[in-house]
Amino acid sequence: MTLIIRSSIACALATALALTPAVATAQQSGRSVAKSNPTPASLGIHGFSVVLVVGSMQGPASEADGVPDTAKKALTDMRGFLPYKRYQLLDAAWMLCCGSDRSGISGRVRGPNDQDYTYSVDPISVADAKLNVRFSMRELRENVAQPAAQGRLSDEARLEHSRQFYEAIRERDEAAVLARTTKQRFDVGLVAAPEKEAAELRHKRAAQRVEDLQHLVGTRFSASPGRNIMDSTFSITPGETVVVGTSRLHGDQALIAILTAAAKPGVAR
Repeated sequence: MTLIIRSSIACALATALALTPAVATAQQSGRSVAKSNPTPASLGIHGFSVVLVVGSMQGPASEADGVPDTAKKALTDMRGFLPYKRYQLLDAAWMLCCGSDRSGISGRVRGPNDQDYTYSVDPISVADAKLNVRFSMRELRENVAQPAAQGRLSDEARLEHSRQFYEAIRERDEAAVLARTTKQRFDVGLVAAPEKEAAELRHKRAAQRVEDLQHLVGTRFSASPGRNIMDSTFSITPGETVVVGTSRLHGDQALIAILTAAAKPGVAR
């Protein structure tokens, strides 16, 4: 279910005079292109906040355990569309973006029963002072087999290896999402080749780091993306918070994703 709210001197001089109209036209064209291609940053957006909550039909009406005020208000505004009485915060993530182009963001949040989800927020275009974005979220399934070789490590070394290993896995997964979304934007002309190559290089290095840690003690790791639980395109303004969508869980519960476009200080909301 998806919900969207809201030579000589003479020759040189002659040449310069001849080129002046062309230069002026090019400069005007450049300004025109710049004006016709605004970015999230030009709107005053400097980051996104993703909040994941679980909604339940049981419990006191309007209860929202640990949910940030902005997300709570968005849920209240949607009470006519959402049947849930109680909301509980599961996880939240904050990432900067949009420094000079339509760079998207990706990350990972944790839901019920330690289930991880990867998300991506991809700016598409700017129109009427609003940013059109695509938000998607998928399950992440991981399986790690601990070999006998790790049993020969000291407790401290094993814990340190596990910490580095899981950090490397997280970085690899985030880099994979970024590489994929950057290539999608490159294919439609929204980003230049160097940015796509940089994202691919980051993913390659992150994947190599995971392999290096695997080989260190023979750890076997497998991860596969699960089902896509949310995929929605909508518009958002600086400072606005949107209830992106819901995904039904077991019983009377549902996952709900809430997105805020953080505005730079001083930007009118």
